[in-house]
Amino acid sequence: WLKFEVANMSSADNELVWGDAEYQPREVVLSPYTHHIHPVKGWSEHFLDKVAPAHYTSVEDIRYWPAGRVGILQNGRIAPATPSAVNTNPAPMPLYLLCGPLDDGEIEISVDPDGLLRWVNSVPGLLLPALVATGGYELQTTEFNTQGTYYCNTPLTVTVDSKNIGGVLTPATNHTYGGAWICGVCSLHCQEDWKKKIETPVPTSPVGTNASGKTTLTFWSYFLPKVVS
Repeated sequence: WLKFEVANMSSADNELVWGDAEYQPREVVLSPYTHHIHPVKGWSEHFLDKVAPAHYTSVEDIRYWPAGRVGILQNGRIAPATPSAVNTNPAPMPLYLLCGPLDDGEIEISVDPDGLLRWVNSVPGLLLPALVATGGYELQTTEFNTQGTYYCNTPLTVTVDSKNIGGVLTPATNHTYGGAWICGVCSLHCQEDWKKKIETPVPTSPVGTNASGKTTLTFWSYFLPKVVS
């Protein structure tokens, strides 16, 4: 999950990459994505996904749909999940927006006022890929309400961000069966060496810092519809 930038190096450096007609000295600068979702477990060549057009009224509508959000299908198109949109009958299936549609990855669109690079889904043909909540994954995302309180097994629903764009994971306040639209359950943070049987220190919270230095929430994919009369 890295962005690659290429910059000139001095001729004294030995690292070279192929140019048009000759070897050109280059330096590879790596910058981690600001927004992403990473399948920690359950990823295979048989993963369950859904690819559908983006639900939008203008290109501006999709400029700030970050990767890692929760989406739903509306009239055959993927839209960010909002509290009002999911509390329906029948309840929509949660979809986790991948880092980029098809195989084009993510694109940088701008530098926000806070000075951070923002990466969002690129949308060739306005198609978006997403993992289906019933696919059985353990996921790690940057897209969650950082003001929430998270423990292992905390049920998750969605809220909106400051731009009123949905798909942000947040703790579900109604824990009764069918009392809320649940789109995930908190796991425990996975460190850089998550493949080891025992981690040091052993994680005790779903929230942590990943190998790229980004704060993430680790959770299991899950779906429990809200009961709507």
